[in-house]
Amino acid sequence: DKNLFSMLSNAHLFDTFTVKYDQFRADHPTHRSTKSNSRINFIWSSGDMISNFSHCDIEDVLPSVLDHSIVVLKIDNFLAAKSNKRNISAKIVFDYEKMSDNKW
Repeated sequence: DKNLFSMLSNAHLFDTFTVKYDQFRADHPTHRSTKSNSRINFIWSSGDMISNFSHCDIEDVLPSVLDHSIVVLKIDNFLAAKSNKRNISAKIVFDYEKMSDNKW
């Protein structure tokens, strides 16, 4: 549905498969049938994760098991605290009970 793709794009999310195969996406369908092939399986991500992508591919599955291929994305350091820290300034809290004219 085009509305879904527009909504994901407006949320600044992108199809991770385009990082590796942008202009060759049509050559890598995720659904095959006797009538047509298409890409209908996706992994969506925000742009701030792109530096952690290490592998993206499509794995074929036996047709007797599933008529879709599997979209695979490997992300390095996904939960590493160092890469997920936010640069937020510390909040200063004043204890007014302990304030004096000299401390102001």
